Amino acid sequence: MMKSKKQEYSEEQKIVILKKSLFALAGKITGKVSISQEQINAYIENKKPELLEFFAQFQTISEVMDFLEKSGHYSYKIHTSSGYEIPYSDQEYLEKQEGISRFLDDLFSQSVYYVNPSGSSLRLKLFEIKSKKLIEVIQLTAEQIFYNDKMVDYTGKKVIEISDLLPEQGKFVFEITTPEFRQKVLTQEAAEQVLVKSGIGTISDEEGIYINISEGATLHSGWRIVGVKKLKE
Repeated sequence: MMKSKKQEYSEEQKIVILKKSLFALAGKITGKVSISQEQINAYIENKKPELLEFFAQFQTISEVMDFLEKSGHYSYKIHTSSGYEIPYSDQEYLEKQEGISRFLDDLFSQSVYYVNPSGSSLRLKLFEIKSKKLIEVIQLTAEQIFYNDKMVDYTGKKVIEISDLLPEQGKFVFEITTPEFRQKVLTQEAAEQVLVKSGIGTISDEEGIYINISEGATLHSGWRIVGVKKLKE
């Protein structure tokens, strides 16, 4: 999936590929909002030079997302955006727009997380597509993903309180990875990385949910969740 495609395409062939890839990609991200093929076609026509330059990246990411969702390894798919004020799950909002270029620009610039039953996550940074480096788009598995009602600076903390271990629209995404987990991931084949178990301990009581941050752990603070899809029970 990660290998560059060497086949050469004509501009006409690239447009055909883009129409299929962006339509599939939009459907995988938006969830409740329906974007038509005609809207995708108009979007491509309006931004043809820019999108043609990155057609191979969009094609590959669409295929990667399809593979991840069919793998059976993940419980949730979460998409997040810095432009949270845009109601990505509101069909009525979309239908009121004269054009959807801004909506689709933002949609194809989101971060998408795939979360497995143990709480580990794989992140697709769609806003890095224009880097043309898939290694910048597909982020290696993080050990534990969790969620908070507000953005919090956890720098220097050894124990942190969080809002939830389950995703919910409107919450902020955080991830933690320990050196031990990173080493395990590096020694696994790509297809097996999702099976590496999290070693992060959580404590829940009537006061809240707490996570221990071990020495050398890396924390990543993400955007707010704009959509959640359950992939399996």
